[in-house]
Amino acid sequence: MALLEHATAEQLRRLLEFFPAPKLKYEWPGLKGQKKEDACQLIAGTGDHARIGTFLMANFAHCRQHVLLLSRQKKESDPLAALPHSDLLGEPHGGVSFHLATVQYSVYLLDPVEEVQISVLWPIKIEQQDEITLLRTFVLERDPSNYSGRTLLKAVRHFDEKKLASDLAQLGLPGLDINKGVKALWDSKAVDAPRVRYKESGSTNTVDMDDGMGLRDTKPEAYEEIVKKPLLNTNFRPQSDPEDPEKAQKIFQANPTFGRLGFTSYSEDPGDTDAVIKSILQNNQ
Repeated sequence: MALLEHATAEQLRRLLEFFPAPKLKYEWPGLKGQKKEDACQLIAGTGDHARIGTFLMANFAHCRQHVLLLSRQKKESDPLAALPHSDLLGEPHGGVSFHLATVQYSVYLLDPVEEVQISVLWPIKIEQQDEITLLRTFVLERDPSNYSGRTLLKAVRHFDEKKLASDLAQLGLPGLDINKGVKALWDSKAVDAPRVRYKESGSTNTVDMDDGMGLRDTKPEAYEEIVKKPLLNTNFRPQSDPEDPEKAQKIFQANPTFGRLGFTSYSEDPGDTDAVIKSILQNNQ
């Protein structure tokens, strides 16, 4: 845990900003009424690295995250080899481990023009399930928070997430085809898709529904044909909960052919992300 133990207050502040404000204020109730950025600064100022690490692991599922579902072709394959240097945070139970990596940014500021190096702590969760590896990482911001009060011209991140999947494949961890599991979730009517991208022989097609309507419920005949095809980048929205119709239904993204999921909104319930992943894997066998 050296990265966390030696983290500066600024690094801790950036780390805490990954989390939704209600969860921060629930853990630190004395901060109710504070703006999120102020709450993060106050928590970071406590220097309670151990408590922050425990909070991170307990609230990982609430955060915006990318998920890679990987086929482990070699038992010795280590996904961490494709990631920036990281430290182990904890192993709460068998097959699950939390890690903390650092991602470097070059930030260019004005008034005066200056290049500044920023190190962002990046949480990672790895789950090993038989011959499947799940790699879950928080969504990195294009531009890190600017605490200088000066104008930010641009920021350059020195880690290319777009290369991550290909680097993992070279290590013997290619993307897992989860078409079967995703389609079972779709067919169960737990979710519907306002935007569908799929592969046909010789072409790639996209269907965008009007007004966020779902393809399956609105165009069942088209759905019956499309569901036979390999799915690519598709947006899914959970169906309304009859017991809580006012609850916001957050869209998530799936690229089933390449084993990728994206939860780019905060989750109120940790089961929102975990349950989707579990359902897909259970139905993908």
